[in-house]
Amino acid sequence: MDPASDQRLAPAVNASLFVGAFVPQGTAASASGPSQLVLVLDDVRSGPSPVRSAEFAAIKKRFAHELGSAQPGCDLPDRVCGQLRLPDGGQVYTELFNIRGRVAMVSSTVHSATDSTSLLRKSVQTFVDRLRIDNAP
Repeated sequence: MDPASDQRLAPAVNASLFVGAFVPQGTAASASGPSQLVLVLDDVRSGPSPVRSAEFAAIKKRFAHELGSAQPGCDLPDRVCGQLRLPDGGQVYTELFNIRGRVAMVSSTVHSATDSTSLLRKSVQTFVDRLRIDNAP
C-alpha cells in the first residue's frame, strides 16, 4: 500500500513517517479492501529532537485535543491511547508511545457496526509489544 496514492491512507499518514500498513491474520477481505488495517507511523510532528518526559506530556495533550469529545483510553507516563467512531460507522483505536526518544503511533481501524474495541486494542498491542522488544535499550 502506498500512502501517496491510496486515498484511505493519505489522511492518516499526513506528514508522519510511514512505517507500514498491515492486515492482521484472519482478517476478512471485501472488494474494497481488508475489513481491518493496522498502521504503524513515526509521528514526526514533535520535531527532530529526542522526546523526553516533558515533551511527551505535551504530545499527550495534543492527542487528547485531537480526540475531541472522546477521552483518552489510557494515560501513562510513556503512552496514551484513544478510540474514535468514524461518521461512516468505522472505529479507530490508536496508541502513541515514546520509544527511545521517538513517538510511535500504531492505529487499528475496522468498519463494523458492532463494538470492536477489544479486537482493535489486541491488534495494536501486538505491534506495540514487538516495537518495544525490538527497540529495548
